[in-house]
Amino acid sequence: ILMMIFKMINNYIYYIVAIIIVYFLTIFVFSFSFYSPIGAMTRMGSWPEVFFWGKAKQPSVKILENGNSDSEIIVLGDSFSNRNIWQSYLQANNKFNIQTYHLSDAGCLDNWLRHILKNKDQKNKYIILEVVEQSFLPLLRTLNKCKQKIIPSPLSFKKETLYPDRPQKGNLVLDLRYIINTLFNFTRINSKQKNISFGNVNNVKINNGQLFSNIKSERMLYLSSENEKIKWKKKEVISVIKRIKIIQNDFKKVGLNLILLIIPDKSTQYSKYIEKHDYKPINIFNMLSEERVEFIDLYKKFEIEIKNTKDFYLPNDNHLSFKGYMILSNIINSSLRNLD
Repeated sequence: ILMMIFKMINNYIYYIVAIIIVYFLTIFVFSFSFYSPIGAMTRMGSWPEVFFWGKAKQPSVKILENGNSDSEIIVLGDSFSNRNIWQSYLQANNKFNIQTYHLSDAGCLDNWLRHILKNKDQKNKYIILEVVEQSFLPLLRTLNKCKQKIIPSPLSFKKETLYPDRPQKGNLVLDLRYIINTLFNFTRINSKQKNISFGNVNNVKINNGQLFSNIKSERMLYLSSENEKIKWKKKEVISVIKRIKIIQNDFKKVGLNLILLIIPDKSTQYSKYIEKHDYKPINIFNMLSEERVEFIDLYKKFEIEIKNTKDFYLPNDNHLSFKGYMILSNIINSSLRNLD
């Protein structure tokens, strides 16, 4: 009996050792072939980084410190502003002083707007409300409905030089679940499916392989949540736009320009290149223009730029590339100069 027990134990040990060897061999091969994910879309959707990291040359950016309350420009933004990239370009090249807040540190929108009006400095001139397109209605429908009273905290940035992310061979990926999902998606991406969704990320076929510089440039990744705009009601959007106009007029009375800066969703900006793109959400850029709201129409300007700039949006992410942010800062500068 003891011999049988020892034999069973030995067999189990062999099995465990074999599993461990296979596991680490898989990790080794995976990490050298697919890379550790560096983009939000490749990470969230478990798509092979090797297929989607952009190879186009990108500039570095010198990040500047956040400005003070007496800055000429005050920004409230989301993840497109929280690294101080476009603001640093704008500040360095056009001598603006800029102070930035993040939405998560501002309380509700009404609270932040009240704070800006209450603490207005004579040097303040432009108040920029930056929001990504898919968050336009969820965020702005709360206007005039919040009585929260907290003191918003501006972001803190240190002076540093940022360089474009590049995948490194041999950065071990230990998450077995991610490895399995990525290997599964590796087989799907080579199928004939035009639209694939996994991990809150859509992988769609596009009809222009010159827009991105990654290996699979005939496909594009974007957040599935961008499709939620199809549920928006035109009546509610119009109501929100009218409230924005009233608030902009209130700011003008005290010498401030409140400007909307809406970053188009990746799927919106590249919509005409997506094959089998059946849904058509409300075009808020046209509606804002028709209602004469003070905003910077990035959609029309980006439409020209994406044809001439590979990786204007990052292939492996839902954000702009450094080139994209540089162009964004130039557009903002021109728009502000035109207001003068």
